[in-house]
Amino acid sequence: MKIKLGVFFGGKSVEHEVSIITALQAIENINKEIEFWQTKFDAAPNQSSYLITLASQYSQLFEITGKIDDLYKAEKLLLEANEKFVEQNSGIHRAIARNYISQHRFKEALNHLEKADELGENKIGTQKMLFDVYMELGNYDLAKEKLIDITKDIMIILIILIMLIKKLQLE
Repeated sequence: MKIKLGVFFGGKSVEHEVSIITALQAIENINKEIEFWQTKFDAAPNQSSYLITLASQYSQLFEITGKIDDLYKAEKLLLEANEKFVEQNSGIHRAIARNYISQHRFKEALNHLEKADELGENKIGTQKMLFDVYMELGNYDLAKEKLIDITKDIMIILIILIMLIKKLQLE
């Protein structure tokens, strides 16, 4: 597999050379992981979690190379996993939404985030993503509501942490 790598910044430096080498090593490692997990999935196609791992690897590859085909492969795998989990896994819905956000498909991302929000797992993570999507879609009132919700949740967590610290200090 040939990999084309372009660099559009800076001059030659040790850091520059290291970053290129590191990126190439990362791509090589990700490709090995993809091969490993694909082999495992082919041997045990009922293991739906392998689809999520493969999707994650393709998403990482996209982050490094910018090849849209990798993002599409991740999307396909996530949609297949979502189907196998009967759309009842909020983490998969958030992963699909993250993929769609990368593709600037905000309305579709919103659909999956609303499902994730209904399922209730990792509410803060979902609310942060909803805030982002509402802003992208120009739904500023809804974005403001989400920001208030996020702030309330974070404040509650901070209060609990402060109480725990004080309790530990008293002991």
